[in-house]
Amino acid sequence: MKDLETAGADFISSVLASPAAGSRFQPSSHQWIRSGRLRPRHRRSHSETTSQADKLTPPYPDIYWIIVDCARSYVSGKDDCDKLDIMFKMAEECADFENMMATAPSSILSACTAMSSIPASYLAGNNTDFKFESKTLWCLKDILATVGYKNYSILSARAACEKLCGVVNLVDKKFWPKETKHFQTCWPDDDVYRTLLNLLNSDPASPTFYFLWFNVGRDQNINRTIENLIQELKRRDRFEKSIFILTSDHGYPDVRRGLISDGGDLKKVGLPPELVLTDANIRVPFLLHYPGIKPCKISHTVSSEDIVPTLLDLLKVKPPAPKALPFFGNSLLPLLNGNEPRFLTKRKVRSDARSSRQSQRMTSLRSNEFKYIVNHESAAEEFYDLKKDPGETKNLALNGASKKYRAQIQSFRKEFQKGERRIIDLQITRIENEFRRYLAKPGNPLLKANSVLVIMLGSSFLYQPILKALIATRPQLRLEVFLPEDSEIPTALHKAGGRVQLFSNSNGFYPRPHSAESYDVRLEILDDRQSAIFRQMYKHFVNFKSRRTIRVDGNAQVKALWWPVLGNPKVTDCLRVLESLRETRDFYFLELNYLLHRLGRIAKLFIQNKN
Repeated sequence: MKDLETAGADFISSVLASPAAGSRFQPSSHQWIRSGRLRPRHRRSHSETTSQADKLTPPYPDIYWIIVDCARSYVSGKDDCDKLDIMFKMAEECADFENMMATAPSSILSACTAMSSIPASYLAGNNTDFKFESKTLWCLKDILATVGYKNYSILSARAACEKLCGVVNLVDKKFWPKETKHFQTCWPDDDVYRTLLNLLNSDPASPTFYFLWFNVGRDQNINRTIENLIQELKRRDRFEKSIFILTSDHGYPDVRRGLISDGGDLKKVGLPPELVLTDANIRVPFLLHYPGIKPCKISHTVSSEDIVPTLLDLLKVKPPAPKALPFFGNSLLPLLNGNEPRFLTKRKVRSDARSSRQSQRMTSLRSNEFKYIVNHESAAEEFYDLKKDPGETKNLALNGASKKYRAQIQSFRKEFQKGERRIIDLQITRIENEFRRYLAKPGNPLLKANSVLVIMLGSSFLYQPILKALIATRPQLRLEVFLPEDSEIPTALHKAGGRVQLFSNSNGFYPRPHSAESYDVRLEILDDRQSAIFRQMYKHFVNFKSRRTIRVDGNAQVKALWWPVLGNPKVTDCLRVLESLRETRDFYFLELNYLLHRLGRIAKLFIQNKN
């Protein structure tokens, strides 16, 4: 997603055309405005005009958003990933959302959604190439910056620091404890706390947005650390004047389901923790406090997509202009004011394991009463009645559901299919527009080519927008297209007639075309550089020759492969690591040791691939 601005403009009108979406992007207010001046999306009754949410007054309050990685929303008593004692204690002072659902059982994807109100499945096709593009998408820290907020983020995990740099501003190294290094895979939780204390001692100007990331599984004293943090904020008279969030990015599989919490047995059966969509893994604690709040419990099923709209509604701040995608979530303030907004009536909250073009995809939809899970590859379904079976032990989709449940399963299935179609349509539109821009560039090798060999090195829909743009732009081009077995054939290929020869994998074998030695251009379409399918398929085409070779990635970015060896999966993997080295170059200014560490890993990878 290198540059979505123009791509987003092409389909933003269709995405934002509805009044509900368009109303979310009004000019922002740079002052706190009471309900009579700038109303939130949901109409308020007369009794609401003096609600607790309207008691907030200028100036803007500080925001403290605390993530406790892997903390479940309940106590199992079996491991260290249970809901913290301090979370139960803070429920007496906060709004306690008992059914907050993470949109992904993965830290990076879940955090990006929570910070942008956009499901990660819409943002990228695979985790390898995942990068949040703040130039074309709104995230909370950028919206808050328009009204004067500064953001300081203190994250315990090195991977989070490097992957989330598009949605957060990392705190300056001068506030770190002396012994703390970016080189560490994960900081001790106490280092996160001490960094915050050092920052607060510098008396940063308000308003400030603090984002802190702890990990429940790496510190037996995490409960005490969070409690000390809250007490320190109260001692400094900061807690009552601020907006405070205590939550998790996702939970963790429950040992009582027969899955041990360290994930070892999950990997043995080919099911890593990020593919588990039980409530233990995607239902998270969520506590919200702000000046004047009345503590309460909210039992409705809500989503981490709702956090940003809720905060902005509370602050009476809106994004100053539309970008490529609107918010998907909704403000939860009406619930806090004792009302039930319409969007909750039939809402089914979606959570996705893996991105839209990855293998082993799983999706869940959850309402207050039911839970639906589907495997994208096998189409296997699970369905649970959460009122009768909160532990999700009895799959009602097996062996024929009763009439009562069949209608519910069909309703969830339709909702899933509708959402999946929207994800695919948005990505196809973006990729097609991006590739059309490449084709319009002077000097690209496809402009003068007469024959092109097209090879899809994956199993996703990525080839569809690429072929559509290519045929529309160069209608006289002769194409020979190799697709995986059971691939959907784009309409553009049918209309192209005899100019296109289509070859499909059959029992692992591709028939060799007669014109294998006469291609002007070899166009490789690669959706995931780390996928096993890429490695398996590449060997079929090693000996197919062409004058030029180019490769299109999952973000429709085109690279020339000047030497055949550059297309090899092992070399591609090495180049991927080198690319990540370039993208994280800012961290090397912090520590030379980290650069040496990364270079050592790259050298080891080269040696392994060579062997």
